[in-house]
Amino acid sequence: MINPDSEMLTFKIKCPFDFNLRISAVIRTALNLSSAKLNRLIEADAIWFDGKPLLKKHKIKNGDIVQVHKAKLKSVL
Repeated sequence: MINPDSEMLTFKIKCPFDFNLRISAVIRTALNLSSAKLNRLIEADAIWFDGKPLLKKHKIKNGDIVQVHKAKLKSVL
């Protein structure tokens, strides 16, 4: 994680292999979210992927940066 004291929870993906994984699947697993909760976060623009709002179709690449708005995350949990 990068700068845990900010309002955004930021982490960098370190995966030198190409597993063709969607970032949405990794976020759901890492944050223990249901599909419905992830959808609410996406609709609220609470998750950003490489500087853009998250789309479920994004695939993971080594070095990708994911940001999650902490307050919005807490509101769906």
